[in-house]
Amino acid sequence: MTGIDLKIIAKELHKLNFDENNGIIKIKNANFSDNNFDYTYSDYYKNKHLHNACDTCSKCNHFNNSKNSQDCYLTKDKNNKIQWTNVSHGSHSIDFFDAILYSTNEKIDYTNWSTKPVLFLMENPSTQKQSILYKQNFTNSTNSSNNRFPAQKWYWIWDECKISKYPENFSQGSYGSLINSIINTFHIANGYVTNLVKCGIGEFSVNKETYTSTEYYNPEILKICNNEKLLNEINILRNNDNNMPVIIFAFGKNSYYPAKELLLKENCKIYLLPHPANRLANDYRKLVLFTKILKALKQNNFYDNENEYVELLNILTRDNDSNSKYVNINDFNDKLDILKTQLKINEAKNKFTKNTFKVKMIDSIIEKDTKYINEILVKYRPSNQTIEFGYNFLEKVFWIWSYSDYLTEEQLKSLDYSTYSNYKKFKEIIETD
Repeated sequence: MTGIDLKIIAKELHKLNFDENNGIIKIKNANFSDNNFDYTYSDYYKNKHLHNACDTCSKCNHFNNSKNSQDCYLTKDKNNKIQWTNVSHGSHSIDFFDAILYSTNEKIDYTNWSTKPVLFLMENPSTQKQSILYKQNFTNSTNSSNNRFPAQKWYWIWDECKISKYPENFSQGSYGSLINSIINTFHIANGYVTNLVKCGIGEFSVNKETYTSTEYYNPEILKICNNEKLLNEINILRNNDNNMPVIIFAFGKNSYYPAKELLLKENCKIYLLPHPANRLANDYRKLVLFTKILKALKQNNFYDNENEYVELLNILTRDNDSNSKYVNINDFNDKLDILKTQLKINEAKNKFTKNTFKVKMIDSIIEKDTKYINEILVKYRPSNQTIEFGYNFLEKVFWIWSYSDYLTEEQLKSLDYSTYSNYKKFKEIIETD
């Protein structure tokens, strides 16, 4: 993808995100009809004046607030307590470069970086506790009846930004900072991060706010947001060249599977990456992220120079002799057979299977045809609840998990004695030489 001006692509994305009349987040006095106008990170940081927010869904017949229409519910279960909350926008590689320059006075030289389009796709914006007061102030200071409010800060970049590279921010809980690190590590000059759905929904009051996962959204919201926003973002990113495939890294199943369906007829290659909030250990997470991204880029001939791949492989090799920390699956098979027999568990085939185990592995990117085991997870479903326990080989720790909390052995014993007994057997087998 040669001969393109990334600043023009960034500007077109800014128009989609910030135009006063039609933007996802409408910035006061952001008049993109003036060809000389743009709204950049430094403009935001100096001004920070947000004006209004996206109302595309409200204009649609499905969400016209008609009390007689079942389609106006925001969730599949038609929960009338759920309302629109906040709105997110996207950020291009150029925005991260501008933020780095503004914050640190360091200028990124991306002259020789690949300009092939890469989209990083998250799920939807979460409602943040610090946003409650902001929502009150925003709603009270505008004349709009639109019940959405924009993010307090430039989405994905937030506060001061600095250059970061692998393994920095390849960790749990990193969102925009992870994208910044990926862009700089893999030299992605034409990257863009956005949410599959721009608007968040949930129960929202002065003292309470809840997050609603995309899987519970009314499917019409996903269709509208895809047709009106996401497809436009993709086309701008590839410079309106439909013959140019877009590499999409979707974080988590709730962005991956809807994207696979919504973008079925588009020229896109979609890859699943672990969600930043999931429970993967960081030393395992960084290897999964690095190897999956590198393999996808290589499959799509992202770099013109083969030396780029070699240099990236060298980074992984130098990172604490990456694979030396892991246990070869071939050395664990005998113990795995004992676990299956004594705990009466089967390998997980789907989410409905009861009493299962799963071995989390990673293909060695350095040693061909070698698989390493990082963690083994066992799942039981007693009395309509789910209890998981496991062992992390890298960190050498046992753990117990139920719903959203870690448990102690005593808590597990009180919760379900049968599962507790199986956990003790599991622990004994793992610790046996």
